[in-house]
Amino acid sequence: DGTYPQRGMANNIITALVRQTRSSIYKDTPSSPASTVNYPRPTCRGNLCLQQMYSLLIEPIVKQLPNNPDSRIIFIPHESLFLVPFAALQDEKDKKFLIEKHTISIAPSIQVLQLTHNKKLALKSHPSTKDNSMLVVGNPTMPKVALTIDANPEQLE
Repeated sequence: DGTYPQRGMANNIITALVRQTRSSIYKDTPSSPASTVNYPRPTCRGNLCLQQMYSLLIEPIVKQLPNNPDSRIIFIPHESLFLVPFAALQDEKDKKFLIEKHTISIAPSIQVLQLTHNKKLALKSHPSTKDNSMLVVGNPTMPKVALTIDANPEQLE
């Protein structure tokens, strides 16, 4: 509706930064049709892209972040921010990744965050959960991964 024209530009810049970061890591990966979209192209590679994203997203709020590294920071990304590897964002000054400074969680929405919090409280108060039982679910079909840059992908055990 034109109310927030900067938001579209910011989304495009972040999307471009994420794509450049990925393409610098996976140089031999063929580009997807979506990569032909005419986004603003910041010039960066690897950690420089992560530093630019840190500068755009974290520096404006750095004073509000907790000083205690055990305090949790919860990101609830929107639109292109779902593509951002928040834990890997790197401070330009001390070259530390965000995960080295803070405990990070990412929730898909505030409703999911509230739901998980309520479930956790309900489980704590339920007497049958005192035995620390747990259910772990995983993908039964493991992916194929190239263990080195030049190697052919091998299926994980």
